[in-house]
Amino acid sequence: MAMESLGEISAAINLIEIKKENLRKSFLHLQSQSSSSALNLNLNWTDFDSYFTTISSSLRHRFQLLNTLNPSSTTTSILKHLCRNSDGIGLRRYITNAANRSLLLEQLPDAYLCAPDAPAMVLDAMAGFYCGKSHESCLVKGGCTIMLEGLMRMKLDIRVEMKNKAMKVAMQWNRKRLISSGKAKRLDAFGFLLLVAVYGLMDGFSMDELIDCFVIFATRKLRKFDLCRKMIPANKIDDLIQELINRDMVVDAVKFSIEFQKTDRFSPGHLFEQRKVMSTKIMEVTRKNGKDYQNKVIVKEIEALRSMIKCIDEYGLESVYPKDIVVDLVKKLENEAGFGKRVAVHRKQQQQPQPKMRKLNNFLEVTASTIPTSGCSPAGCTPMAPYGNIGYGGPGGSRSYLPQAHPPSGSGYIDNSNELAAEYRPSYYPH
Repeated sequence: MAMESLGEISAAINLIEIKKENLRKSFLHLQSQSSSSALNLNLNWTDFDSYFTTISSSLRHRFQLLNTLNPSSTTTSILKHLCRNSDGIGLRRYITNAANRSLLLEQLPDAYLCAPDAPAMVLDAMAGFYCGKSHESCLVKGGCTIMLEGLMRMKLDIRVEMKNKAMKVAMQWNRKRLISSGKAKRLDAFGFLLLVAVYGLMDGFSMDELIDCFVIFATRKLRKFDLCRKMIPANKIDDLIQELINRDMVVDAVKFSIEFQKTDRFSPGHLFEQRKVMSTKIMEVTRKNGKDYQNKVIVKEIEALRSMIKCIDEYGLESVYPKDIVVDLVKKLENEAGFGKRVAVHRKQQQQPQPKMRKLNNFLEVTASTIPTSGCSPAGCTPMAPYGNIGYGGPGGSRSYLPQAHPPSGSGYIDNSNELAAEYRPSYYPH
């Protein structure tokens, strides 16, 4: 069915309530006149309302079914129409408002073939993408990211003038990326890398900047390995993996070491063992603090350990590092905290904004006054030193396993998106 027909049906359905209200007003007027005329109405409006509501529900259900049966062809027609007209802004808006972006991503490469110049169209669609409110800007960047990812799946011939124009956009994107936070920071990092990769701008940025972006969004699935192969030279993969280790993103370091065949230098078994030891040491220090704070730390450690278990299952690493070792530690931590099922309750509470001085019914009281700001580490212990090194050799010796910056969320104890406030970090973590 043509998109015009679907649009007309949708518009007509949206008018049902308006027309029904107009009909109700006419009926009430007619009913008021019936008492002074020969006209006798034996029906009430509720009878009509019930009838119209039933019909409306049936029409909406059938229209949804029609959309479900024909999304692919309809979407393809829209995408090709927009690309054929080089309407990059329209394409971006359509993607931004789409409910199923994964479907669009699969169809974009074919649609791009209809465009006179797909790379130029996508670049034009990025004009002013950082303008407007933060929420609106995030949606626009999401649409731009999908468009760029679609281009990544094609062989492109980027002209010099287009490359120069793309560099200006990339520099702006990178500046904004550096001051963003939370989920927006991860989206910014991924979109920036796509922009640099699609338009061949790797020479315009330092390798440290690119590696930092990979580290930021490494916890997400996406197409990180394909993108990494395209952008990071083979002799720099070790630096990327080491940076993941330094930020306590051990699970992601293991995944990259396997994908890029670096397990001889970054042994999954060794990395997992060191992370388990780290959890043990963290709890030894944390036990010196109050029970509420201890339980909060336990939640973070359990999340990190469970991500290890998932990685062991996903990559079949049972022979390298038996997951029962990690499972037993998780059970031990849960029993020690004595909250069992309350872990799930706490996670749900963490996702909701909480007033700072509000006591949680289960086990957490979020107040800065209950959290010590110093004195957590054992006497004479340098920051994180008890947990050993997993560094690789180089000038000046091996690098420390422990984080030199706030580690991103997803596989470690401290979250890079500031979801865990600075006052809740043990003193042996760098602030």
